[in-house]
Amino acid sequence: MAVKEEIRDGIKYRYVKRKNMRRIRLSVAADRTVRISMPYYVTFDSAREFALANHNWVRAKLAASSACSPTVLRGGEGFVYFGRSYPLAIEEGTKYKFEFRDSVAVLKEPKDGNTDKRTAFMRKWFAKELEKRIAERLPYWEMVTGMRAGKVTVRFTTSKWGSCTYDNRISVSGFIAEKPPECLDYLLVHELVHTVVKNHGKAFYEALERYYPDWKRVRKILRS
Repeated sequence: MAVKEEIRDGIKYRYVKRKNMRRIRLSVAADRTVRISMPYYVTFDSAREFALANHNWVRAKLAASSACSPTVLRGGEGFVYFGRSYPLAIEEGTKYKFEFRDSVAVLKEPKDGNTDKRTAFMRKWFAKELEKRIAERLPYWEMVTGMRAGKVTVRFTTSKWGSCTYDNRISVSGFIAEKPPECLDYLLVHELVHTVVKNHGKAFYEALERYYPDWKRVRKILRS
């Protein structure tokens, strides 16, 4: 895999050459990095021209993703939690504390607070809330599918929403806590199927269709 990065007009672009890619694919990661995935035969210059030709699309995507996340929190903006947006208020306190108050997301932080501390605190908060949801939903889907996961961990990855190792340990991206609840259900089923089928072949999609027939619609939401 060949990788090249550059910053242009304040936007970080990451060009990645991947095997089995048939065309150039443009996406915006959770950390607002613009990712250009491409076949090996495509040159970096050609990929850059493709990104420039889609500049308006990139700007629109970045604007749509400007709502607060576990890595970016600014008072007065929207705070997205399981698909719902809340106005965010930041108040001074003796320590970091986060709560919902009258349909407003309220973050209290001490005077010496800064972006790094705020990010670390909110990631811990998101991870705990997501772990609670997983503890509720995973047993249900294990019962439905008859499949069993090993250890499940929450990590704030930007390249994948989830993964399953060969010994059936599942990893879930903490950023999925911003998406509607059905996205977490889809992801859990997706990774549970990987405990039995370790690729994305015909057998995988047949199992996914059997246990989560609405997966195509929800995957579009997850990718949007």
